[in-house]
Amino acid sequence: MIAIAEPGTALHTTGFAEAAASAAGDRAVLDGAAGLAAVVADLLYDEALRGAVAAEFAEAGGPVDVPAFFG
Repeated sequence: MIAIAEPGTALHTTGFAEAAASAAGDRAVLDGAAGLAAVVADLLYDEALRGAVAAEFAEAGGPVDVPAFFG
């Protein structure tokens, strides 16, 4: 879990905005980016994982038809 504010700090508040602009917010962005990069590296180098992800995605219904979804 990546956190930038104290537990109980509501989203879209002044307190949350202050936390997002703090050093903790900067660290959270870097932690999130590193985590996403690690997932991408796993997908790039693990063919079995790519297959499992593709199968799960297809089983869940595949891509969403956005215009139809909102139309």
